[in-house]
Amino acid sequence: MAKNGTIAYVSQIPDCDVCKDYYRNWPSMIRKAQYDAKTASGPWANLCEFHWKLLTYQKLGLGLGQKLEVRRK
Repeated sequence: MAKNGTIAYVSQIPDCDVCKDYYRNWPSMIRKAQYDAKTASGPWANLCEFHWKLLTYQKLGLGLGQKLEVRRK
């Protein structure tokens, strides 16, 4: 069982905010987010695995970040 505050249930997985900005002219390059996390520079973002490893402290929990999972009805 996951530690409290490490999973966020969503109805659909959003695109990675960093990929959306960087690859805005190449939509096929935009990855799906796997995390909603605080970046090392401060702002929160939906991040794919690559950007989560690159831009965060790679820790999950309240105030740090959550892994995104689709909640099935």
